[in-house]
Amino acid sequence: VNVLISGIYGDNNEEEFHVFPNPSANTVEVLLPDRMQAAEVFQVVDSYGRVMVRQYIAGQSNFQINLSHLPSAQYVLQVIGDGFIATQKMIKTD
Repeated sequence: VNVLISGIYGDNNEEEFHVFPNPSANTVEVLLPDRMQAAEVFQVVDSYGRVMVRQYIAGQSNFQINLSHLPSAQYVLQVIGDGFIATQKMIKTD
């Protein structure tokens, strides 16, 4: 699999996606701005770079992620689409 990253949306971007509640013990809601509607997949990555959750979202503008099976820690949520990867930090609590 070849991956070309042509842009990374950072924390200073006005149109970042939203994750709430954050921190969360069980489930988070994710809302994507219009420009990220072409997102294909999201993944939750731990501090060691391991992909803990990966799911195809195929153009959904909002979705939920179940975190209840993950240990308490800080994770990075990556939303991946054609030509972009956007990231947000999130915290899983007990």
